[in-house]
Amino acid sequence: MADIRELSPSRKAFPSGSMSGMLSEYFQAILSDWVALVSGIASLIFTLAGTFSSVFTGMKGIHAAKTFFWIAAAVCFFVANFRLWADERAQRKKLEAELSGRCPKLILGLSYTIWIYDELVDKTLFFIAANIVNQGEPSVAISWGAEYKIGDSVEPMETFHLNDSGYVVVLGNERLTIRNNDLLNIRTLETPIPRGGHVLGRVFFTIPGNRTEQVKSLQYKIHVHCMDCFGATSETVYTPDPKPSGKLFYHPYEKVEILTSHKSDSSTTPQLQ
Repeated sequence: MADIRELSPSRKAFPSGSMSGMLSEYFQAILSDWVALVSGIASLIFTLAGTFSSVFTGMKGIHAAKTFFWIAAAVCFFVANFRLWADERAQRKKLEAELSGRCPKLILGLSYTIWIYDELVDKTLFFIAANIVNQGEPSVAISWGAEYKIGDSVEPMETFHLNDSGYVVVLGNERLTIRNNDLLNIRTLETPIPRGGHVLGRVFFTIPGNRTEQVKSLQYKIHVHCMDCFGATSETVYTPDPKPSGKLFYHPYEKVEILTSHKSDSSTTPQLQ
């Protein structure tokens, strides 16, 4: 990746000898256009004025012709400068448009969530099903973060690595083991997402304390965001669905077991939204 740094507008910002080369290229580029304008439009006006008018006759006419020539040369010089700038600008805009299509373009999506209050750590945990699509050049997804919003209150959420055995969630007669490699931020941290690539997973965030009543009120939102390798942010907001699915959805690579019987404390039973 190129190292782009802001340069001071001093002569030291240019390599030795490059200033003279730039000036030479500038005058060569503008000279051909300036000569064409002077010998074209300006010359035509001068010829027509001399043919059909007496403004350039006699001694006063010679003085007027000199004045006209210098004025026309100056005007043509400014016109040539503008045309040179316009051409350079058009080429730069075209190049910028081409390069913009070669940058990563990550689009983050969220669906349902599994939430649970864990008394052991005194945190409310959210495992949100997520997916990320890349419509641009290959890139990893980094700097994942989230904010928990309810009313005017905004709290930063935390995340942490799960232990080697993963985190077990039991819903009904199904037991889902969520491991680090099932998390979207881990799956996209080192392996670039190709153009047109689509990666599924879960994002895991926590908020301190028991937020059961807040979550059940459906008044909260979770703002999730990440960045591509160039620092461009992809973000989206999870809004709880008032009609919970009631069914555990899982990805093909996740570990799911069917239990013959299960009893759990209702105060710690995971919930779907």
